[in-house]
Amino acid sequence: MKHIQKFENLFRSEYPDMFEPRKPEDEPQDVPGFESGTIDPEDDDIYDNISDKERYETIFLKLVKERNFEETTDEIKINLHKLGQDYCMSIYQATKNLRKFLKDELIGKYITDGFVDVMKDNDVRGIIEDIIFINIDSDCDSLINFKLKNIPRTENTVCQNIITIDKKKSIEGKYNL
Repeated sequence: MKHIQKFENLFRSEYPDMFEPRKPEDEPQDVPGFESGTIDPEDDDIYDNISDKERYETIFLKLVKERNFEETTDEIKINLHKLGQDYCMSIYQATKNLRKFLKDELIGKYITDGFVDVMKDNDVRGIIEDIIFINIDSDCDSLINFKLKNIPRTENTVCQNIITIDKKKSIEGKYNL
């Protein structure tokens, strides 16, 4: 039951009175510089001396990492909830492009916290092998699920809002140490 808040967005649209109103800080926020609408990361056409593809690769990704990645010497904390909101508010085909971004950033990394089996009520740890599910709803809330190496795929796992990547174990896993 403690994981029910992760699925709140699934119930909120059908049962709006079941939950208290969202706080302003929980509402999706525009990414600075991208308030005017969505950009297409695959669009090569030049507008105002820069293409959407170039804006995405040089400006947007840098801002998103600054906003949602907190890196220390040992670990990286990633706010997947806010990351999903950033993509939802600013990027055309948000789910497709978020999946591509997460694959580039997370495949081969060792997750130590924030990935849970909701039926067994425990954390699942291991090397991320694939991003198997991403859903961004109309309220810009996201659900994300991974496939971990040497762990059977299950429908009962889900990422919490914030995940933790262990940098040392990620390097060890990369070299099979």
